[in-house]
Amino acid sequence: METVDQGKFSCQQCGKSYRWKPDFAGRKVKCKCGFTMTAPKEPPGAPADEPDRDRRYSVADEGKQAAKAGAVETALRCPSCKEALEPGAMVCDSCGFNLKTGSKPAAKKAAAVGGSPAAVMGAPGGGGTASALAAYGAPRRGLQKDAPQDFKAIDMYLPIGLIVGGVALTVLQYMQFNPTNEPFLQALMYTGLKLVISFVLVVIGCVFLIKWMEMALGDPALAALKLAGIVIGPTAIANIISFLIHDAPPTGWGLVGFFIAFGLFFILYHYLFEFDMSEKWLIVGMTTMVCMLATPFLFQLIIHGNPGALGSKGAQNDDAVIQYMLDLGRPKPAKAWIDDSRGRIVGSWPRPDSEELINGLNDLVGSEVYVGPVGPQAAEIYVKLPSNAKKRKAVIDFVTSWNAKHGRKPATDNGAKWMLIPFMPYDHPEPVGF
Repeated sequence: METVDQGKFSCQQCGKSYRWKPDFAGRKVKCKCGFTMTAPKEPPGAPADEPDRDRRYSVADEGKQAAKAGAVETALRCPSCKEALEPGAMVCDSCGFNLKTGSKPAAKKAAAVGGSPAAVMGAPGGGGTASALAAYGAPRRGLQKDAPQDFKAIDMYLPIGLIVGGVALTVLQYMQFNPTNEPFLQALMYTGLKLVISFVLVVIGCVFLIKWMEMALGDPALAALKLAGIVIGPTAIANIISFLIHDAPPTGWGLVGFFIAFGLFFILYHYLFEFDMSEKWLIVGMTTMVCMLATPFLFQLIIHGNPGALGSKGAQNDDAVIQYMLDLGRPKPAKAWIDDSRGRIVGSWPRPDSEELINGLNDLVGSEVYVGPVGPQAAEIYVKLPSNAKKRKAVIDFVTSWNAKHGRKPATDNGAKWMLIPFMPYDHPEPVGF
């Protein structure tokens, strides 16, 4: 049937406008936001330069609703007074209850000034404050007569479970599946910081999508709860898997973990929000970039004073970090640690090379040499540099010589009290097993 381009009509819930077609005259249609309404029988007048958004609505499944109601259409009822509502109505004529705001005074005030629901919300693309806030979208579930009434399991309980489980997994990651195993309190602190950084960045990204891409996330409070649940768990799972398969830096690029996180984010957004496919790709891609790239960068910047790994060249607050770890009792005296078992090594270097490094440092510095152990491996070595310039230079030269012998970068003196020598697990070209 030939389509006649004669006008537009608007959704009374979110304000989006659509092109009227004879095929839908007087029939029920469903807006992209999920609201069911009745299309005008006659073509309404509308500006001709508005974009065609026909793809954002479809004919409602009338057969399913008719069968469910015994072929007799059941009217929507006001949540406040239980009186019947006209299809698409936003304000109850009997009690003045506003289905958009959930309050009677707001509805009465809007009626007093003669403002229609669509006018109060603002037309799409209008640029006003009201239209920007309307992009969040009203809670859609339960407003349609054939929709389930109890969504607490998905809207509230699932996000809370994701937050609790995600925090537990992230703490476990820092304690057991990290190049440097952290004590519980420090792991908990790192987890909280990572959650805050990821959540703030994702919210900023969502505000951008709401403003410029006209995406709707539903009720802001529930949306925030869902986002907090989404950002923490998948990242921990991806990082743990990357660590176990040696995909994480510096031994890998982290690509496996990146795509695992992307898949998990996609699944969670699919079940927790009502996006179309193009919107899912946008928000999932944004979330993955934030949680797997931007958050680690900012985390290292905040904790270690630079965007690189702990102890990398140029770090300005290594002294404070190392002293904090020493206060916690985590590092072990290097000489006593390696002599305690023949199976202990530095990083993944063979036992003779490990003994050469630790014994040489012990001869130059004395007892002020510590290791950060990860099982039978030393992930880091902490050396307190002498105050004497000549002795200090001797330590730097010794480490530089050892590094050159094993294909590592030269040591540098950044003026700190402590010298940190990082050794990640499996950093040897031919890793030695535990």
